[in-house]
Amino acid sequence: MKTTSVRDRVYSDLKARIGDGAFPLGESLPSLRDLSQRYATSVGTIRQALERLQLEGTIEARHGKGNFVAGDAQTAKSVMLIAELSGDLFQEFINGFGAAFNQRSDCHLLFERISPGRNSENTRLLRERIERLIRDGSLSAIVFDGTEFFDTDFLADYQDRVELVCFYNDAKLSQFVCPAVVSDWFHGGYAGLRHLADAGCRRPLVITHRRDRYAQQNVVNTFLAGCHQASADADLELLHLEHQAESDNYPLAFFELMQAHPEVDGIYAFADFRMRPLLPVLRQLGRVVGEDIATLGYYDTAWAQAFEPAMSSVSVCPEQIVAGVCERLFAGGSGRSHVQIPPRIVVRDSSKLIR
Repeated sequence: MKTTSVRDRVYSDLKARIGDGAFPLGESLPSLRDLSQRYATSVGTIRQALERLQLEGTIEARHGKGNFVAGDAQTAKSVMLIAELSGDLFQEFINGFGAAFNQRSDCHLLFERISPGRNSENTRLLRERIERLIRDGSLSAIVFDGTEFFDTDFLADYQDRVELVCFYNDAKLSQFVCPAVVSDWFHGGYAGLRHLADAGCRRPLVITHRRDRYAQQNVVNTFLAGCHQASADADLELLHLEHQAESDNYPLAFFELMQAHPEVDGIYAFADFRMRPLLPVLRQLGRVVGEDIATLGYYDTAWAQAFEPAMSSVSVCPEQIVAGVCERLFAGGSGRSHVQIPPRIVVRDSSKLIR
């Protein structure tokens, strides 16, 4: 006999109560804490049950306001945000969008989590949810991260029915065109390498993830194009290492490259966390960050300030991207259709002038 889990029991009971009208359409559900006490279970179990109700469209989560029974007859429109929703960088986006929408009474922000890879069941549920909201006339726009690994190609089917706005990563726009407020990846590569040149580096090493895992048009290649342009303009001798930082042999590959090229005097890592496994290798080689070798990361996450010395990093300026998206949404779709936000360099001790 199959045993029903606590999560399934909570899900079934909440769905039945919503169906019976105990929680009316458009009304908020009790808080996570209240529900956990009511069902004598953990907040995590309650959250899982609510996520299932949200996926099937029974409830909707409004940032900073709680969970509401779907079917609100109010005139307020909803904007759906489709993104990863995890990690230091994306938390900045979430907080920024949430703060902007909390100041408005005419729009609700609905979060939809999406992870890299293709999951047909999750995609089907997301499509059904979008269809229902469009059918109800309550969905005014969809804001989505255009990362190529996300299964969001189907959004092109809704271009004539709802406003689409791509944010942060524009790789998806090689498949269909819509307004976008994205990071200028070419400028990020260019500005970072010119910063190392200004710090005194002449033989920098650029580290990225493997390009064979990406389509030809992607942010890695665009970033590298900026690096190569900066290298040509500043007459640098540029090296490039492609490797997955999660791989066990990543530090070894770096060690062998540094032994073969001891002249390397600067490292530009396309993601802050890529430097973490390399710092012990640099110490093993007798290299001193900030003195005889400079380091620079990307995204300006918490990793950058956790290193010793604190690492300079390139910020994609999430607050400006959020502001650009909101300006377009709240201004009725006016303005330029494709906006690129240039990253900025946050200078710390790791890339001060080297000897």
